[in-house]
Amino acid sequence: MQKKKPIDKDRGKRFSRSAKPRRAKKGSLRVELFTDENGKIWFRVKSANNEIIAMSQAYKSKAGAEKTLKKLMDEMETATIQDLTSG
Repeated sequence: MQKKKPIDKDRGKRFSRSAKPRRAKKGSLRVELFTDENGKIWFRVKSANNEIIAMSQAYKSKAGAEKTLKKLMDEMETATIQDLTSG
């Protein structure tokens, strides 16, 4: 009997854990890399209270997801906010 993959409760799909998240300090953000049931790699950013605050697109490779994540983290310090809401 084949063991079932765990369910990613945040996305409602089964996935394989590809990497353990780094241990976050209390009050800090945490980035998780995971593999979905189709073998695609995703990353998500979670707050200290475990809520998802950002989610990536699906990547074909872990290297592609890590490259995008690194670029995002490097450039967030100088990012600007564009308010596109009406009102």
